[in-house]
Amino acid sequence: MERPKGVTIFAILEILLGLAGMVGGVLSLFFASVLAGFGSEVSNEIFTVTFGLLGLTLSILSFIAGIGLLRMKKWSRFLVMTIAAFAILINLTNFVVSLALFGLFAILGIVTLVISLIYNIVLLVYFKKEDVHHHFDNQHEEQKAADGEETSQVEIKDQETVHQQ
Repeated sequence: MERPKGVTIFAILEILLGLAGMVGGVLSLFFASVLAGFGSEVSNEIFTVTFGLLGLTLSILSFIAGIGLLRMKKWSRFLVMTIAAFAILINLTNFVVSLALFGLFAILGIVTLVISLIYNIVLLVYFKKEDVHHHFDNQHEEQKAADGEETSQVEIKDQETVHQQ
């Protein structure tokens, strides 16, 4: 079964965003250590380290999910949707905390917030679509057949029901 173009696009985006986020997360942690050396406020350091680690973790997971999407792994669909949901929450929290700590300077982050929210919402909506979900399920069944595993009669009836709809 061929991978849908949307899955390919999101897979490549997740890999690229994961790589960029890993670089950003490492730089964020580096700058937090530099700021600590200059005696910056502890709240700024905690904020930078916390969101740097969260960003780094999500970026690594996004990279892994992107590779899984390219390979049409069933777990990657769930992972990418979970990451998107967390990213929405983290971006909103990051913006509110930035606004509280940095005031008007945080307004510049609104463009990033809007782009991130739009991307993650579109990603969630796309991967919730029944036909996309169906592609991942069928890929899993085809892999089992290629590995020589038998498909149970219940799985066959479920597949027939889906195809009839």
